[in-house]
Amino acid sequence: MVRGCIRRVVYDTQGVVTDLGRRSRLFTGAAREAVMLLATECVWAGCDRPVSWCDADHSLSWGAHGATVPRNGGPLCRAHNLQKEHDFRVHRDTNGQWHTHCPDGTEITCPPCLLPLVRDTQAEQEAFVLALAEG
Repeated sequence: MVRGCIRRVVYDTQGVVTDLGRRSRLFTGAAREAVMLLATECVWAGCDRPVSWCDADHSLSWGAHGATVPRNGGPLCRAHNLQKEHDFRVHRDTNGQWHTHCPDGTEITCPPCLLPLVRDTQAEQEAFVLALAEG
């Protein structure tokens, strides 16, 4: 028996992938590059972790049927990516500005309140993330 599938991939006029639909959960290739070019650092309010420390992450999560497309993605450091699992939310408005919201819906506008999540080196950041994940 022969099995196959059809995958929809939308490219812009420059040949850059703009839409991978729902078949792919992770941002890869040109779609990941596009997401990582949206900012120079983590898009969480007040975070200054460089994009090189970030993951390309969905604004509307994959689990909530968010598409793996650049307009639905942004760079988030691992610590802030984990915070989304606790009902925090990050999104980009129509003007391209990023907003971070607490689980109760209030917007985070006070960078100093985020300092416990920020570490000076990538090794410290990774150790902090492991501690968060463990409990």
